[in-house]
Amino acid sequence: MKKRYRNTAFLVELLVNILVFSISCAILVGLFGKAGQIARDTHAENFAGAEAQSLIEIVKARGVQGLEDADAQPDGSLLFYYDEDWQPASGADAAYTIRLVVRDEATVAGVLSHLSAVAESRDGAEVFSIATASYQPASAGGDAL
Repeated sequence: MKKRYRNTAFLVELLVNILVFSISCAILVGLFGKAGQIARDTHAENFAGAEAQSLIEIVKARGVQGLEDADAQPDGSLLFYYDEDWQPASGADAAYTIRLVVRDEATVAGVLSHLSAVAESRDGAEVFSIATASYQPASAGGDAL
């Protein structure tokens, strides 16, 4: 009788250990899945930030004419399309888009340009956004520092 009780206790202990191990595995698989998603989101945010900043700096340096791959929209904004690896793509193949908006405001001494760029994923979720301003004096002459 005593031997049978030991076998039963051993089996119960083994089942409890298997249950604890299974729950631990399920939690870890969920954590690894979430970590992978966070890594993908961070990668997209980093590339979106770099591309958006790049586009804004091109406009600051050369104006809107410096952007060749832009898809002009009726509202005056410019769209840029990118694939999953943040390489330029066509509109149909795009996983991400960056909308660049440039609004010029004439002042007494020049032009103040308000620039904003918003990167979105295919499903419309905002990945990154940035807004800045650039001032261009009316006269290009003067002393260089």
